[in-house]
Amino acid sequence: MKVNRFDGDQWWGVLFADQLVAVSGAYPCDDFEKNGWRLLFRSATLKKFRSKAGQFSRNLNHDFCYGHILPLQREYAKKAGAEFLFFTTNTGHTGDKGSNRADEFVRRVLLPLREVELYKENFDYYDCKQNIWRLASSN
Repeated sequence: MKVNRFDGDQWWGVLFADQLVAVSGAYPCDDFEKNGWRLLFRSATLKKFRSKAGQFSRNLNHDFCYGHILPLQREYAKKAGAEFLFFTTNTGHTGDKGSNRADEFVRRVLLPLREVELYKENFDYYDCKQNIWRLASSN
């Protein structure tokens, strides 16, 4: 984990039966635009809890990170003055299978719902090819 690596980083977690089953960070980041925040940083969910956060739905209620943590991060960042909200997904063969599935998920689900827009594609960010996704609420 990269806790306290960035100034102002914040972390959200989901506890179930006294076990941390999902975690995700967010931090202020002006790498692309002023008053930016990177959300869903270092997100992870234990394998047996993936897609188990609730009933499957288009609002992603079934996913801990996208359906439950992301809205809290968005709200927190907005209260902190964020104007540009983004997250990244690994692209191609540069990441592990889980990271690449996240990119496919965003393209298949969030993009058609207009929840995100592709801000930069296959961008070299932290020595890894990534897609930069801007959240629609930051427009």
